[in-house]
Amino acid sequence: MGLAKRMQNTATRLLSKFDESNGRIVLVKVGGEPVWDPVSAEMVLPASIEIPLTGVTVAFSAAQVNGTTIQSGDVMCVVKADDAEITQQDKVKIDGVQWSIVDTPLVDYTGLSICHKIHCRK
Repeated sequence: MGLAKRMQNTATRLLSKFDESNGRIVLVKVGGEPVWDPVSAEMVLPASIEIPLTGVTVAFSAAQVNGTTIQSGDVMCVVKADDAEITQQDKVKIDGVQWSIVDTPLVDYTGLSICHKIHCRK
């Protein structure tokens, strides 16, 4: 087994072991473009899909807050890479509160996905 695969297995094992989510961290896939509903005669947004994620939330330290890229109150969710495909159009719910996704860097090593580090902002 190569080093990258062992790193991925270790990250998955640790995120699963220290997973604080238990349904606490949820990815909300936005429903998409509005569609016309002939019954109500109005544009309706398709239903959003909620996907539970395995991972932990981490607050940024005061030294990391620069007021532009990272603002006070931002958090980072470190989640398993294979839970779901994450885009900036999606939302993250942490303890029932919805956050916008600022950045979704994927930690990878030689092309093998290790984990996602989702930068979230209210």
